[in-house]
Formats: sequence, structure tokens, C-alpha cells
Amino acid sequence: MGPRVDANRTRNDLRHMFDLWGIDQFSIIREQEEYVSGGVKRGNGVTVTYFRKGEWQTVFCNLSDFATNMRSIFLFMDRVRISEKSGIFYQGLSSTKDLVKSSFDTKPAAEETLEDAYDVLGVSRDDPTELIKKVYVQKVKFYHPDKGGDPEKFKRITKAYEAIMADRGGKV
Repeated sequence: MGPRVDANRTRNDLRHMFDLWGIDQFSIIREQEEYVSGGVKRGNGVTVTYFRKGEWQTVFCNLSDFATNMRSIFLFMDRVRISEKSGIFYQGLSSTKDLVKSSFDTKPAAEETLEDAYDVLGVSRDDPTELIKKVYVQKVKFYHPDKGGDPEKFKRITKAYEAIMADRGGKV
């Protein structure tokens, strides 16, 4: 049995890697599984969506437990970043968009933690409120249903922003 993977450490590693890559718009979403009785249970799958080279790109992993799936995505994306920095490109893989999940089909979470809200918005607890508002406005403009965006993603981003602002004691 290998060492236990720390999901919170991996979240921080992903955020740091995005910073190194110059990516400031991203989301880390934990997939949801629904029971027949209508209750929602957390799934193990992880979807990381980020804005790079003028388009949204997505990487998805659902092979093991949640923490290991997050770590696998981080390791994959970090290797791509390091390779590109070194001038090495994979034949047929110009970017991670070649591994894109066809659509963002996560179900809205019934109960998300505050840490999940930060991940959905793609910000850190350490980020200033002004930056969080700026990221929120950018994402809302992109996902607004009136502009052809995904209404479920729009609702989830808004709910995450409201939770973060409520926790910080600020106006929404």
C-alpha cells in the first residue's frame, strides 16, 4: 500500500502550478453521485477546468479515490507544463484540450464545503476579496445563460461566491 495522498495539499499544489503556468481562471470540481432515494453522495471523480490560450480546457480523472484522482491530474498537468517550458511537445497533444471531457456535466452539489466553494471559483482563502470579486465577475460573464453559457455552472459559481462572501462577512 502506497503513501496516503493529502487532498488539501494537492489543492494547494494545483493552485501553485496554475500560478507558475500563468493561469488565473480555473475550477477544481468534485463529481457528485446521486442515490435513487434522492440523496446526494460525493463521488470520487475530479474535473479541473481552466482558461488557457483563449479557451476553456478540462481534465477529468475518476479511477481511484478522490485524493488520488486530484494528485493524478496535478502530476499530469505539471508534467505537461514542465515539458512545454523545456520546449518538448507530445506528438498529437498540443495541449490538454486533446484530453478534454466533452461537456461539463457535474450535478450541482447539495451541500458543498467552503473549501469546495473556493475550488469552484478557482481562488484561494489567502486571496484578497477584490481578486475574488474580479474572478467571479469574469466567470459569471462567461457562463451567463443569456450569453450562451451553462446555466448549471453559472448557478454553482454564484452559490460558491455567495458562500465565500458570507464567510468573509462581506456584501455579495
